[in-house]
Amino acid sequence: MKIVQKLTFALLTMFALGTASATPIAFDMTVGGEVAPPVSLSANNLSHKYDHSFLNITNPFAVGIDTITGGTLTITLDDTGNSSSVENFKFLFGGQTYAGSNVPNSGSDYIIQLQQAAIDSINASGFLSIEILTTSLSANSNTFGTFRLKASSLQIVGTRGEVVLPPTEGEVPEPLSIALMGLGLAGLTAARRRK
Repeated sequence: MKIVQKLTFALLTMFALGTASATPIAFDMTVGGEVAPPVSLSANNLSHKYDHSFLNITNPFAVGIDTITGGTLTITLDDTGNSSSVENFKFLFGGQTYAGSNVPNSGSDYIIQLQQAAIDSINASGFLSIEILTTSLSANSNTFGTFRLKASSLQIVGTRGEVVLPPTEGEVPEPLSIALMGLGLAGLTAARRRK
């Protein structure tokens, strides 16, 4: 009977070690950076659209397998106008809107935490589409701000899922199959010894 217990313990230990790799691992990815050449926004060009994609990088995001849990979008705008007045803009991305105003005649980084709608958008597609708009200086004005999109980066955090591929012919069976076969043989051996 002690042999059956030892064999059972050994098989369960083998099973536990064989499945320990199924735990998701955390990741932290950043895409984007300097925009070359910088994109200008003005009354002649009121908006600009672009994507931050995690699909075409060295270790890409796997849609439906990996999960994003949070992220930060950083956009750098330079005010290229020669006005001392405050100029307005909007960022639209993944169902989220960020509206702001510039620091006259200087550059600023706008750091935005992603809300759940934007996170869900990346989880569904692997990328985030962003639109930057320059808006009028006031409700009664036809004057628009002038900006230059200098840089944009998107940093995400999440967990990597496990890809489970179906077995093909000739593959080595997984640890659970071996464990079940071993338990069956141990049971047959124990039953035979009792007779």
